[in-house]
Amino acid sequence: MYKTVIKPVLVLFAICLVASVILGLTNLLTADAIKSREENAQALAFHLVLAAEKYEPFEINDHPDAAVFKAVKGDETIGFCIVETKKGYGGDVKTVIGIKNGKITAVTVTDVSSETAGIGKKVADDEFTSRFSGVSNVDGVTAVTGATFSSKAVKSAVSEALEIYGEVAGVE
Repeated sequence: MYKTVIKPVLVLFAICLVASVILGLTNLLTADAIKSREENAQALAFHLVLAAEKYEPFEINDHPDAAVFKAVKGDETIGFCIVETKKGYGGDVKTVIGIKNGKITAVTVTDVSSETAGIGKKVADDEFTSRFSGVSNVDGVTAVTGATFSSKAVKSAVSEALEIYGEVAGVE
């Protein structure tokens, strides 16, 4: 009886071991490429919302779901790029917001992969994100029809980014 149980268990163990080793090696081989691709995508998003020569991380403590970067041209800080992640309808919505002189320069939504295709993902379209350009508050920005939760996530991200800008703009 033990022989009939031991052989399938050993075979299953061997299969799991080989699969785990292969997955581990794949992760090891692709981790740097994935990280590089993510950094390039973030740099492109920064450049789209606020063109600068470099983007320096700026430390904040009161907003754990935000990452703040100073946009620097020469020796001068020209504005801030703020990365926000807020809960949409299907999951997280990641937004990059550029702010200069207290006004939004541009907004780009970099991840809406968990939102409903055809509806919630419309918040990443320029038709919606361009509504934020030049504003200093989100009160007059209308939501995408049928994508209320996703729209609220982007509006909340932009609103918090403006709040963060108010806190850090004079503390450079």
